[in-house]
Amino acid sequence: MILYTSGYCVRRMGEISTLRGFLKPLLLLGLVSFLILSQPDLGTTAIICAVVVAILFFAGISFFQFVLLLLLMGTLGFIAIYFTPFRLTRVMSFMDPFLVQQGAGWQLSNALLGIGRGEWFGVGLGNGIQKNLYLPEPHTDFIFAVLVEEFGVTGSLVLLALYAALIFAIFSTAIQSLALKRFFQGFVSFGIGFLISIQALFNLAVNIGLLPTKGLTLPFISYGGTSIIIMMSLMIIL
Repeated sequence: MILYTSGYCVRRMGEISTLRGFLKPLLLLGLVSFLILSQPDLGTTAIICAVVVAILFFAGISFFQFVLLLLLMGTLGFIAIYFTPFRLTRVMSFMDPFLVQQGAGWQLSNALLGIGRGEWFGVGLGNGIQKNLYLPEPHTDFIFAVLVEEFGVTGSLVLLALYAALIFAIFSTAIQSLALKRFFQGFVSFGIGFLISIQALFNLAVNIGLLPTKGLTLPFISYGGTSIIIMMSLMIIL
């Protein structure tokens, strides 16, 4: 979707502000979103939609079109959550996971307990206990909670600084590409940077209880063949 949307914006740069040119990439996005949402995987669907909308906005769609897309995505997201019991349960439980610690709040409450144990400098590499059958998915979705427990706030700040440096370098590449009139390269770079930043943001927010639990990996950190292959491929393209 990043490559297609970037290429479309270059080929149809004069048309994306019109209704017809605006709707074409959204039709493909709708098909891809339907297939992923049918798995069901709302988190990945939201990420892909956000990336495509961000590239379109970066390429020059009007502010009205941008707001319209945000409202549409928000409405569809609300419907997908409200009419699906397990998603609604996740949203309700994240408000206070300790009220339903033995049920829907088990994952988030154990993540928060692990983060609390880490304090400033952590309990040491390999010494965390939450990953030992307490915290589900400690190697993928909730690996940040394990990292904070073992390396503390200091270790998490180092990780955030590395992400910030990487994302800054990627967006700098995008801006330099546009300055050289290499629009396709600029749009692709921006899309990759936005994907990495928003996926990392979502994962971190889930781990510390700012967002409901989603099955999103932490880029370059979480275990998982597909995630690592895709992220490294994006870096090669960049």
